[in-house]
Amino acid sequence: MKKILPLIITIFLVSACTDGVDVKPVDSRTKAQKQTDEHGSLFGLGNILGGKKTDLKDNNIKINAYLWRAVLDTLSVHPLEKIVTESGILQTEWVSMDDSPTEQTKISAVVLSSDLSVTGVRVNVYKRKKQNGEWVNQTVSNKTVKTISDAILQRARELYQEDNKN
Repeated sequence: MKKILPLIITIFLVSACTDGVDVKPVDSRTKAQKQTDEHGSLFGLGNILGGKKTDLKDNNIKINAYLWRAVLDTLSVHPLEKIVTESGILQTEWVSMDDSPTEQTKISAVVLSSDLSVTGVRVNVYKRKKQNGEWVNQTVSNKTVKTISDAILQRARELYQEDNKN
């Protein structure tokens, strides 16, 4: 009891000293965590369509919710630079792989349609390489773009099937 009493008195005095002081909590989340919290988690539905937790079928936006969710799930393994939910735009930051620090890649995806179709999403991949201290743009193969597009479409199909199980 002798050890607890000074602790209680200290807590009481410190709390009395903060009376009238506007104390703001510190947000220690990373940029990606904030975006995930705002736009939905990787594997849960979260609030990707705004506001409350919602079913992918119930939305008032003009892009396909399954494609949008698939874009988020597929590309959010990289730090996200830009997310515009209403327009279906997502862009990653420049990312270097550990084994190749002089090369960077950036991916952007745009959901173009309210239909779940192959033409409903457009993916662009940008690559640059550091040469003589400056970043120089490189050509990205169509195969790379197709691989990412296919991964997004596959994830969208999975989400659709999960949502429409009877």
